[in-house]
Amino acid sequence: MGGFLGFKTGKFSKVFQHNVAKYVPHVKAKSSLDKSVSTVNFASAVFLAPKNDTRTAAGRLVLNVLMSVAQWERETIGERTKDALQHKIRNGERCGKVRFGFRLADDGVALIEDPAEQGVLQTIRRLKAAGQSLREIAAELTRRGILTKEGNRTWKHTTVARILQRTV
Repeated sequence: MGGFLGFKTGKFSKVFQHNVAKYVPHVKAKSSLDKSVSTVNFASAVFLAPKNDTRTAAGRLVLNVLMSVAQWERETIGERTKDALQHKIRNGERCGKVRFGFRLADDGVALIEDPAEQGVLQTIRRLKAAGQSLREIAAELTRRGILTKEGNRTWKHTTVARILQRTV
């Protein structure tokens, strides 16, 4: 990363880099890099790839296509990961932290409802339906002495918001 910082601060007149994604992981960042090159006194930035000179129009075209494909690949991986996690959640499997209202089954994979926390979920929904704000709901849960999933005595409105988003 030191080479890129040197580039951004104007310590180098040229940067030679074979793996563009190492320094410019997103097309948006590539655009920022282009602006840096045009606003600072640089001769040029040269990213080396087989027979690809980014000082030419064709070289920049190839670079932009490669950057777009790399961004598409990252986004596709993210979408697939999100879909896989949602599938696990729909099937009642643990996915990260155990959500409020559930506990981990003896097998260490499946989630089962926690009756006490399910009652709190109903209270939260009922208070929200009655028109109370997230802060008012958090204050009411705190007043009643109900513990959060982490065992905190004080509820935050953001915690209530996340719980409502997951259970709607």
